[in-house]
Amino acid sequence: MKYRGLINIDFTHQNSNEYQKLLAALIDAGWAYLETSALLIEGDLATVLHALEIVSKQCQDAGVLSALTIHVQGSSDFTGVPYPAAKNHPYARRDVLAKQFPKPSPRKPTT
Repeated sequence: MKYRGLINIDFTHQNSNEYQKLLAALIDAGWAYLETSALLIEGDLATVLHALEIVSKQCQDAGVLSALTIHVQGSSDFTGVPYPAAKNHPYARRDVLAKQFPKPSPRKPTT
């Protein structure tokens, strides 16, 4: 089983030097820097979860943590598997894209 991890991490009142140190530690642990606050890794579960130790030990120095999202997905094959019900909907994308966006609910007046 392989695992893919994605981290998004944001700080308010960021200490730039310590934030850079956090990202550098994650990169050193094998995480790929995707953009400002997103990093990705594939590997065994222990490798993915090692990021929790790094983040927990460094985040208090990097600033005031405002958002931390960690998504871990396990699979034996990340190329995907057939979705059996897809054959029941051969024009699903066309049909869905032809729909109108939902209309917003009317706002109730506030008193």
